[in-house]
Amino acid sequence: MSEKKDTPEQITFEYKISPTYTVYGVSGVFGGVNGQGQVIMNFFNERHAIPRTQTYAVLENGAIGEQPLLEEKKTCIIRDVMFAISINRATARSFAHFLLKQTDQFDKFLKDSGENADAKAKDDIN
Repeated sequence: MSEKKDTPEQITFEYKISPTYTVYGVSGVFGGVNGQGQVIMNFFNERHAIPRTQTYAVLENGAIGEQPLLEEKKTCIIRDVMFAISINRATARSFAHFLLKQTDQFDKFLKDSGENADAKAKDDIN
């Protein structure tokens, strides 16, 4: 008589996204000028799609295998539009000058500290 196994051979995890799920980082922006002359900027966060499900092997010791056996997910990059702002032309120019000034100061700081600005910026992202 064979011994009954209490541990399943595999287990499936189903991912549900909470209505309160929030990401605060901004990866980019898109928009334009509306009919009232306002600049509309839609800010988004870019991320890989979260799988719908993942199925893993259950090892003899009860641990879950490292890599999923099956994965149901979209094969795309998600751009979650987080919020938008609507500003007039003068404020848009002010924002642009502010951002250019800040990035110029950052570049100067990196140059003064002997680091390459592009390499440092890439390190900051990773």
